[in-house]
Amino acid sequence: MLRSGPLAKFGHNHVVTSRDLTGHLYVHARTELTRFVIFVPVAGFIVDDEAARRHAGPDFPPGVPEEDKAATRANMLGKAVLDAASHSHVEVRSVAITGASPALEVLVAITLRDVTRRIQMPVTVTRTAEQIRARGVFELRQTDFGITPFSVALGAVSVADSVRVRFEIVAHRESA
Repeated sequence: MLRSGPLAKFGHNHVVTSRDLTGHLYVHARTELTRFVIFVPVAGFIVDDEAARRHAGPDFPPGVPEEDKAATRANMLGKAVLDAASHSHVEVRSVAITGASPALEVLVAITLRDVTRRIQMPVTVTRTAEQIRARGVFELRQTDFGITPFSVALGAVSVADSVRVRFEIVAHRESA
């Protein structure tokens, strides 16, 4: 999440990660018939993990104070943004998959706070006998989901509406 507003330099860009995904992937020999659904529990979001900040690049320097991380997480999960008390997870469901591995185009329906929007994203897929790894980057706008980006001091420091989502998801073959 990138900071915004006239006094943005006094805020922090934030990296939010999740390692607690669940879901199902149904692989078909014909790519267009492959389907998936992923559930991302918002209560499991981690704000500003130092390794994730290093990986995210120079716009995310280390050293965000713990109290700032905690405040960001509380604001993010609060009623005005993700409303975690009423909406426990984000759902990502495939709508259409085209292309040939490893470069696919995936249309997904993302449901966040009971609002569903479709987003097209390029996905790179690698596959072994036991797992499938999908990587990609896409952007979404908070306002598309009915969320007013968080701000303080009458918008002097705020979170930008556009959020870049970078993902790497590994699906393991279900044991029989």
